[in-house]
Amino acid sequence: MKLLYRGISYEAPIQPAPAPSDSSQPRVRLMYRGNTYEYTPLPRVAPEPIPADAPMVTLMYRGNTYQRLSLTPQPYQQPCALNWRWMSS
Repeated sequence: MKLLYRGISYEAPIQPAPAPSDSSQPRVRLMYRGNTYEYTPLPRVAPEPIPADAPMVTLMYRGNTYQRLSLTPQPYQQPCALNWRWMSS
């Protein structure tokens, strides 16, 4: 895959996405300014199917009416960020 950033062209290998049932996540090699980092992404989670009997909510905004599913709120999940400065290779 060819990437372009600030006028500089980069070549990046395309890796096939693993199947959702695959429990072993491959390590990804990230390169930035000549440094190489090995990174294992978080496992992929398949979304839960939406129940057929989920209640609908009617939303109105500026004269338009919208219908949407009213799903139960999910518990808060702390965002995960990479700290590139302190990563060991």
